[in-house]
Formats: sequence, C-alpha cells, structure tokens
Amino acid sequence: MINVQTQSRLARQTILEKAVRYFGPEGLDLEVAEQSECSARFKGRGGFVSIALEFQVASKRTHVTAISRTFGPQMHAFIGTL
Repeated sequence: MINVQTQSRLARQTILEKAVRYFGPEGLDLEVAEQSECSARFKGRGGFVSIALEFQVASKRTHVTAISRTFGPQMHAFIGTL
C-alpha cells in the first residue's frame, strides 16, 4: 500500500473532478465506490485508490492524502497534476 500527501492551490471540488476523470470510467476505468465533498474512493482490477481532502485556512491550500493498492504509479502521476 502506498500513502502520498501533498498540498494544492486547487479547490476541493476541482481536485475531486480531476480524480473522477483520471481514475473513473473515462480514465483508468475504476468504479467510483464512494464520493463526497471532501473524498473519493475508486476500486477495481484488484486494487483501490482513496483520495481525502482538507482545506487549510491558514495556508489557503488543500491538503491531499492519497492511498493506493495496485495503482501506485498512476496515483503518483495524478498527484503530479495537482
């Protein structure tokens, strides 16, 4: 399992939309197992990707935590777009 954390200037909604496009049916074709205003979880092909977001008022950035099993390289590539 791989756990990666980063910060982004993008809004939570924008990050989640990008995640759904990247990991969901239009991208890696994983099933969107759960989605809320601050998280998304994708599963399929023997693995999963979980994205959790938290806006940090002091820095005006969104803290992104991504956890994956099986899709480590793809998750790192996605994090690089933020």
